[in-house]
Amino acid sequence: MNNNKLMKIILLIGRRGSIPRCLQRLKFIMFNMEFKKRELGMAPASIINFLSNEDTSRLAARFFITAIVFIMISCGVTPAHKNIETDEILIDVSYVDESFLRKYNTYDSFIEDEDHGRIAFTSNIPVKDFSWLSLSLDFDDRDELVYGIAEELYSLKELHPQKPLVVSWTEVGIMSVFGFSYRDKDGQKKYFVGRVGNYGSDPEEYNGPDFVITQFFPTK
Repeated sequence: MNNNKLMKIILLIGRRGSIPRCLQRLKFIMFNMEFKKRELGMAPASIINFLSNEDTSRLAARFFITAIVFIMISCGVTPAHKNIETDEILIDVSYVDESFLRKYNTYDSFIEDEDHGRIAFTSNIPVKDFSWLSLSLDFDDRDELVYGIAEELYSLKELHPQKPLVVSWTEVGIMSVFGFSYRDKDGQKKYFVGRVGNYGSDPEEYNGPDFVITQFFPTK
């Protein structure tokens, strides 16, 4: 791992002023790594030998950098607005709760797992060619995190303001993300990645959006 790059990441986190919460997230990541180690049945010495292998050390470094990047996003960066505005289109992504069910009598749905939570996509105007996507995560030549389209899970010819789309999704680990796309008023396809807005904060004190959404350009 490039020590200068890692030092810049650590200093950037420090300037954000969120060290305690970041350490809490790092502890969570280390707990998951320990759990995975036990799940694989690997002793501590085996883990060290595994990570010291030349072919796997780069993979380990990539994972660590990715974990730090996700910590930076959840700790130090102000969450984006819940409504994502591109030209005249507003897409609202939120949990399906009682207020949603009271407001909408009908909606499209794609439920893969009845045990998973529900999230809803609502638009302010009719949106063409709306798709619910499964994303893949990878690294480019500069070791930066990029997203690809693993699978188009569901699509609508039009997402209508009076008829939202409800899908099943649950967060599994700190790197859980989902994706969606649509065509803008010029017919251009636009892609977005979403993740949970609240990582580690007290739910009663958190006043940010349910989800943080950012635009991305999928890898080929």
